[in-house]
Amino acid sequence: MNSITNNGTYEFLTKVGFSLNEAKVYVTLLQNKALNGYEIAYNHYLKLKFNASNCIKCGHCNNRCPFKVDQVSRMIEINKYFNK
Repeated sequence: MNSITNNGTYEFLTKVGFSLNEAKVYVTLLQNKALNGYEIAYNHYLKLKFNASNCIKCGHCNNRCPFKVDQVSRMIEINKYFNK
């Protein structure tokens, strides 16, 4: 989170009863949890037998998705995200 977002978050948290110091500690804990979650997801992704880089962009999964999600685009995004 950038400092502008943090300032807005601090303001909100102090309005609901946090001291400024408590708000800063809480935001730091949330940021650390997010980073840990990324690391867990990344390590899991690396262990997959097949991942987004294996997508051949045929569109078959797009036609089968009951939620009409553009799976090919998601695979491209995921591949970019995890293979920076």
